[in-house]
Order: sequence, then C-alpha cells, then structure tokens
Amino acid sequence: MLGRTYTSWLTLLMTAFAFVGCADTGGPATHANDDDEFESAGSAGSNGATADAGLSAAPSDDEAADDRTVEEADLYRFVDNRLYVLNQYRGLFVFDVTDPDHPREIGRMPLVGYPVEMYVRGTRAYAIISDYFDYWRDGAALDAGLVPTFGSRIVGIDLSDPSAPHEIGDVVLNGYISDTRLVGDILYSVSNRYAYWGGYGVAESETRDEMVLTSIDISDPAHIREVQHLNFEGSGYYVHATSNAFVIASVRNDSPDGWSRTHVRYVDISSPVGLLVARGDVALDGYMQDDTALDVHGSQVRVLTRSWDDQTTKLRILNAALPDTLPLVGELDYYYEGNVYGTAFDGDRLYMVHFQQIDPLEVVDLSDPTHPFVAGELEIPGWVERIAPMGDRLIGLGVDNTESRTVTVSLFDVSNPAVPTMLDRVTSGSGSWAWSAASYERKAWTVDAENGIILFPYSSYDYTSYASHNALGILEFDRSHLAVRGEVEADAPVDRGAVFQNRVYALSQSALQVVDIRDRAHPTPTATVELARSISGYARTASAGVELVQPGISYGWWGGGEGASMLRISPLNAPDGNEEYSRITLPRSAQAVITHGSTAIALRTSAGCYYYDGACASDAREGAVFVSLADATAPAVLADVDLPVETITLPTSFPDGGYASAYTYFQTRYNAPYGGWQGGESALALGDGRFALVRTTTINCSGLETCRSVGIEPTRSPYYSYDGSGREPYYYYYGSSYRNALVILDARSNSVSEAIDLGAGTIENLFVNDGVLVYSHALPSRVDADGRSWVRYYMERFALSESPTHIDSINVPGVVISLATDGSHAVTVDRTYAASGSYGYTSSLNTISLSDGRAHRAARLEIEGGYNGIVARGDTVYMTTSPSSYYYPYGAEHTLDASDPRYHGSLVSIDVGDLASPRVVNRSGLGANAYWNIAALTDNALVLSGGYGSGLAVFDVSADRFAPTYRRYARTNGYSVSITQEGETLFLAGGPYGIQTVALTE
Repeated sequence: MLGRTYTSWLTLLMTAFAFVGCADTGGPATHANDDDEFESAGSAGSNGATADAGLSAAPSDDEAADDRTVEEADLYRFVDNRLYVLNQYRGLFVFDVTDPDHPREIGRMPLVGYPVEMYVRGTRAYAIISDYFDYWRDGAALDAGLVPTFGSRIVGIDLSDPSAPHEIGDVVLNGYISDTRLVGDILYSVSNRYAYWGGYGVAESETRDEMVLTSIDISDPAHIREVQHLNFEGSGYYVHATSNAFVIASVRNDSPDGWSRTHVRYVDISSPVGLLVARGDVALDGYMQDDTALDVHGSQVRVLTRSWDDQTTKLRILNAALPDTLPLVGELDYYYEGNVYGTAFDGDRLYMVHFQQIDPLEVVDLSDPTHPFVAGELEIPGWVERIAPMGDRLIGLGVDNTESRTVTVSLFDVSNPAVPTMLDRVTSGSGSWAWSAASYERKAWTVDAENGIILFPYSSYDYTSYASHNALGILEFDRSHLAVRGEVEADAPVDRGAVFQNRVYALSQSALQVVDIRDRAHPTPTATVELARSISGYARTASAGVELVQPGISYGWWGGGEGASMLRISPLNAPDGNEEYSRITLPRSAQAVITHGSTAIALRTSAGCYYYDGACASDAREGAVFVSLADATAPAVLADVDLPVETITLPTSFPDGGYASAYTYFQTRYNAPYGGWQGGESALALGDGRFALVRTTTINCSGLETCRSVGIEPTRSPYYSYDGSGREPYYYYYGSSYRNALVILDARSNSVSEAIDLGAGTIENLFVNDGVLVYSHALPSRVDADGRSWVRYYMERFALSESPTHIDSINVPGVVISLATDGSHAVTVDRTYAASGSYGYTSSLNTISLSDGRAHRAARLEIEGGYNGIVARGDTVYMTTSPSSYYYPYGAEHTLDASDPRYHGSLVSIDVGDLASPRVVNRSGLGANAYWNIAALTDNALVLSGGYGSGLAVFDVSADRFAPTYRRYARTNGYSVSITQEGETLFLAGGPYGIQTVALTE
C-alpha cells in the first residue's frame, strides 16, 4: 500500500509532469602606518474560492452559447504539408514535409522561457510559455532596486512567411500555466500563483494560493488580448472544457480533518466574446490522480478522487444543470487498498485500475447516474496507467513489475462489462527499470484507430550494464491482437509519436525521426533531423564559429548520451542556425574550446578521477586536442596531447578508520570570488598563441591520524557530532591540502609544457599584466583561540618568457584584483573575521603600494555586505554585494531593520585613483535578497549574471563609468555554460538551448 506521504509527493510529481500537456559614500577610508603584514579569514577560498468581481456578468441574449469546438494544445501540428514543432530548448520549428521521408527545416523562432504547448490556426500559432521572467527598474523602491517578476505568456506568432516566423503579440499571465483550452476564438488558461512566492509578483502579505482563469481573445490575430480573469483560492491543476463550461479541479487545504480537499469549480464560458461567470464550487474529499478523473457528460460533472489514506476511491456525479449549486446526483465509494492509476470515462461507463501487485481493472456502470456500481473486474499483473476506450475494446498502457519492470500495452474485451477479459499484451523495455512518458502526460501516446496503429514512448535502464534506452514503440492492432511493428530508437526520451502520410514521426527534444510504415511488417527509418544539441562551449575564428558539442541532452546542458565530443563548425553570422560547414569527432571527450588563428583547442580539464584506497583507476585523461580549421569544411586533428597529471598513491587503510581521497583538475580561476563566469575561463590567454592552465590536486582527509598519514596537519578546528546514542559527542578532524602547477598550451607547436610547480595552498584570480602572470596564493597561517582558521595571501608573479620565471612572492591583504603596469601599486579585496568569538566577516577593499619586495597598505575601505563579484579597469572598481548576514558582525542580523540596505544586493562603483582615499562613488540597488555576479565588462557595458533567474542585467557605463545606468535584462534560457565576448557582443553557450547572442549596445 502506498503511504499517505508518498502519495502526496507522487501527486505533486505527477502534476509537475502531467500539466505540461494538459550615492552612498561608503565607509571611511582608514590609513595605516607600517602596515605591511596581513592575515585574512581562512574561509576565503580555503575551503472558500471567492471570484474577483472583474467583468463578471451573466451572458446577455446576444451572447447565447454557440457551437464552438474545444481544442487542446500539443507539441506539434501538421497543417497541409507543414509540420510545426515546439521544442523545449530551441523554440518553434517549421518543417516542409511535402517529401515525408525528408523533412526540411524552413524556419525557426527561438522562444525565451519554457515552451509548454501550442495551437496552430491558419497562419498563426499561439505558444504557451509557462516561464516568463523579467526584471524592471523600480525607482520608487528602496535604493531603486531591480524588481523580479515572473509568470507565463501566451505568444502570438505570425507564420505567413514560414521561413521567418516572428512574434506579433503576447498576453502575460500571473502564475505558472497548468492547462489551456481553445474554444472558438477564445483561449482559456488556468495558472497558479503561490503565497510563498513573496517578491515574485506576489505580495508578501498574501497568505493564500490562487489559481487564475484567464480568457484571451485571438479573433484578431494581430492583436491578441486578455478579456477577463477570475481569481480563486486554491491551486488548480485539472480542467475539462465544453463549449459552455470550464470546469476546474483545484486543491485547497480546508478540510476539517486537516487534509486537502478537491474543489470542483464550474465557470460559465458560453459568451463567445470571452466573458467569464463564476458559478458553483463543490468541495470533495480526497485528491485526483490526474485530469482523466474529471469529466463532463451531458448535464453531469463526474469526478473520481482517492482518499488520503489510499483506502477508498470516491466517485461523485454532480448535476451541471444547476451550475450554481452542483448538487450531488449519485455516488460510489469503492474500497480498495492502494492507489488508483488509470482512469477513463466513456459514455455510460468508467474504467479504473487500482494498484497493489496483482491489480484489478474495474468496469463501473454509469447508465443510472443515481446508482453507479462496479459491474465487473479483471485482475491483471502490474497496472494500467492510460486507458483508450475503443467501443467494446480497451487499449491500456501501463507497467508490469512481476519480474523486472517493463512497459506494457494491453488489449481488453469489455463487450460484457461483467466479465472483462484481456485479449493480448505486449511488453517493452528490457533491463531493470522501464517507464513511459505517457505515465505523466496522457498526450504522449497515440492510439490511431483509423490506421490501426499504437505509438507509445518508453525508456529503460539496465542496472547491470548501466545502459539506457529510449524508443517509440510501434504496434498494429485489430479487435483481437496486438502486433509489434518495430520501434524508433532515440538519443533522448520520446515525447510524441504521430502518423502522417503512412509515416511514423517520433518527436523527442533532441530529434525528429521518420519511419516509413507502408509495409507494416517491415517499417523503414528514412530520416533523422537534429532539433537540439548539447553545446558546452563556443569560440570563434576569423572565418567560422566553433561549437563544442556533447553527446545527448538527457541530463541537461552537459549532455547525457554515450560517445565522444565533437566540434561543429558554423558560419559566423549564424551562430545558432542550422547551417554548418562541417563536424569533426574528437579523440577524447572535452569540456571547453578556445581558438587561436585558425586553430581550435578542445580541452579536457577534469577527468573526474577520485583516488580511494590506492591509485586512481579511471581511464579518463585530461588533455588538449589541437584542430586545424584552415579549411572550415574539412577540419583536421593536428595533435592529441595529454596534460600532465600528478600521480597520487594513497594508503589502503588508515589508523583511525577514516578516509582520504584525492582529485586532480585544471582551472585558471579556482575559487575566484569575484568575476569570471561559472568559476573562470577555461584557459588564460597569454598572447602569441599561448594559454595558461593551473593544475590543482586536492587531498581530503578525515580523522587526525588519517590526515597525518597523508602528510596533512589539520589547521581547521575539530568538528563534533553525536554517535547516535544521545550520549557524549565525539570529535573528528577534517583537513585538505592543495598542490598546484602551471601548464602552458602552445598553439604554435600544438604542444603542452611540462608542469611548473606552484606549491601548496589555494590559488585564485589569475590574470596577465604587461606580460607577467599574476595570481593570489593563500597559505594556512594559524588557528586562533576561537578555533578559527586564518590564512596569508601572497601576490605571485611569473615572467612569461619562453621559460616562465618566478619573480616574487609578496604578502598582501587579500586577493589581488588589479596591478599597475609598472608593478608599483595594487588593489585587493579581503575578508576578515568581524570580532573575537565570531564567525561573521567584514569585507574590505584595500589599496597597497609595492616596494622593496613588501606591500604597504595605503587605505582600507570597508564594504557593507559581502562581495560576490568584483572587477577592475583603470581607476574604477565595480563590485556586487550580497545581503547575506553571513558577512556581518556576529549577532548583527538580529538588529538590522528590513529596510537596511545591507539586506539588499548592490552594484558599487569605487574610485581608486587616489591610493590614499579610495571612495564609493555610486551604489545602485539590485533588489532585496538578490545575489549577482559580474559576467563581463566592455568599453560600453557592465554585465551582471545571477539574481533570481537565468539571464544578464546590462548596465551602460559609456557616459559615466562611475554611474552605471541600468539598460535592460537579457533573459537567457537556462544557465549559460560559457560566455564568449567579441567587442560589444556576447555569445552564450547554453547546452541544448544553443548559442544565444546578446548585443550590449542595442
């Protein structure tokens, strides 16, 4: 039996999948005399539904109900010889399928957000985007912060020129869309907004969840508009629409026994112009499994719920002829221990399947709605999750878990409702675990009665071989039998299958595949068209763009399939288009790509090699692949070179039963607390075709003796925990050590240098200054009486001749962020513990002079809030601060008022032109509780990343470099893996979302 907690969780999970278908001066500068020895905090890099009155009115006589067709949205549409596909990552595709075996992409329109489904009518499409996010500048708000808003959009798209689909209008909706229907010329949407979304377009004072029903007029395709919306308490997930009524099943926590109840809300939509009239609302015990448990049949509203103890299935038939009260007509309580899975209302019958181990298919007779009864049942192995009634036959899709878990399709005879029988069953998905997208989305499978074809997606995973398999199964059926007619294998889980022109079209987020089924016994694959590819890096030469593509997209932007990485060479003017010059498969997997002249270098900078109980056994190798792009149509591998990796051997056992592990990776900006994107660039350009990489080997240990056995004397204070018995706590030590080395890549000779030892400790913020490599190096200093770790930072410099030479090592206060060309002075950022006994921090910007191999602090400027990002150019420093109380003196968070700007993120501009008096010139609010980093700085723009959502906030610095002016928020799809900057243009590699171009001066 499924427990109540599990069932609640499962209901929410099913919902998440199923509904896709259905001028501050700053602190004073302080000066120091003979201040030339510095310590920093060791943690810095060391490791009742009430309708809104609105326009509600009873429909007038001239608004009498008309005969309007109810249409549901989907991910694809065939219209004449056009196929329209809505892709989660790449937006709307337009294909010419005049030759069905060779679909030809003729147009594409990127869409920002999460495309859910769409409608196509004539030369217009209406895309449902259930993730609208933007920032706007609120001049009246505290510190003029950036205010986030989000919800959903209905986007109107002009398809009259299929080669150039474009947006012609939109309606922004409040909340996330759970489902829509198109009835006549009115599109109806149900969205949900939650009280805990305080600050996201929901007032902090709101205490109730709301669902919003909105009517949108699309009769004028060029001017879609909202007609009306109604707000109701609760969260509305399931809908059923007729030409006259919109019925919503919502969840509200208002039951006397403390459980949530299902509310059935009836809204009159008989007005053809989209007026909404709220009518009755009935509360029913229990929860609904999905939208198949809600049905309108004539004057009846039929609802199936399950009690929260998973003991009783409750059928309720309501009288829709009295929509203001929806009185009960008939009811049936069916006791069965376990959940209810597949359901289907069909005329005077209800089919339902319950779940235990051997599960029954029940046939419920509804011919007398006042006395529904279970007419018959059939025990079946496993369970059925989707039911397609076909007269006196049923086709069911489900799961058989009697041995391994497989996906099943079954054919049932229900001509005699008292004795339902199974006529045939087919299983798919070999291995340990199989599932179907149709389990979560009823539109994912297709039962085509006209062609006698069943299409069902499934995926499987084998825990023995660790292999996964995605496919679209093809079955042929008649009244007695099911026949397997092959499958369409796919790189990613299949979302839909369709039959058109005697072809099967399999649609996943990665590809469109075509199979010729004119010979049913021998279906023949004819085409595969790529829709999305996982791009983890992008670079540019003088003549071409270079994408680093990972296999598969199943697991997000890093890819998820098996196979090697590849480079895709494309035109400079179409970085996200379908045109390409060539592709080349790399001899190793890679994580980043850089270019020099006509050479591309694909880098594997982390092999994911952990060492436990001895040496690393992984076959993965860090390395660099040099590829010639002299001829963009014929790229060629010039060299495949391993990067030098330190060999680590650990003991196989430890004296105190602890453990130790080691991990080696390459990173130019390891643990950088300011600037850089996603932790830093892949390789630091030194000029003249050379690039710097820093190799870091980390050894972790637990237990005092274990740490000593691998050469680590812990400098951290002991942690403590309880042994589980509730008695005395025991103490344990934990330590880390870092070993670093410098490696030079040379694109002139396609070679990699030997590793140059950089010593132990933490390395941060590498940059090149007039031919000198500069970085900050943190080494453990001491543990104070309060058990807090302190470190000393050193500025290290290397002359970058053909043989890099170490120049000096100077103790400085914090991390160096800029250095004068002549090496006479620098700027650092630092954190120190706030007070004795406190683990809170204070942050500071420091100006220092450099002479005689020592640093002398000129001034210290305390910064309110903890810094997130920091970048320097000339005498200007830009810093983003966070509102975290973690950076305040201990206990201060208990005394700060909510209006205190330290609770708000800020963009701070600092003038460091006068070393003796650095000063905050401008502080611009970034919004309450906002965390931003610095992604890019150009001559004209400062670009921030982060905040609440995925995107970039662009500030203009061309007029006054000390007063950045907010220009716009450039929303991105997902989080970008890497950023390539060329002048005032950014190119963002976003995994399966492709390459997004952001022009900073538009």
